[in-house]
Amino acid sequence: MSAPDIGGRVRDALREVRDPCMTAAGLNLSIVDLGLLRAVRVDADRIEVDVTFTEPGCPFSHRLLDDLHRVLDGLPEAERTRLNIVWSPPWTPADMTATARGQFDAARQQLDPKTTRTIPVKEISR
Repeated sequence: MSAPDIGGRVRDALREVRDPCMTAAGLNLSIVDLGLLRAVRVDADRIEVDVTFTEPGCPFSHRLLDDLHRVLDGLPEAERTRLNIVWSPPWTPADMTATARGQFDAARQQLDPKTTRTIPVKEISR
């Protein structure tokens, strides 16, 4: 199997990995849909994956990393794997697929308007 084919299989397999915070919010979004998967590189007998998190202090990063390792280690093509956490560029909602962004925005609109409000900010010139 060629490197691009293996890279595609890796990407497809990683679609089963869900972000725990999004799951807790009722959204069934994969790390691929969220844009957390930054790169997949295939080199002879090694698969290298770059991922990021929605925020540096993610309290569930260990769970996400465990899930990523489980999926990568389960691939028959993966004799050796390397998982890199990258912080640059930082993740933003713009990294999501259009479908994921639609689900995310719809969920945000469902928030209780009594606890969610816009605070007007007056621009101050110097």
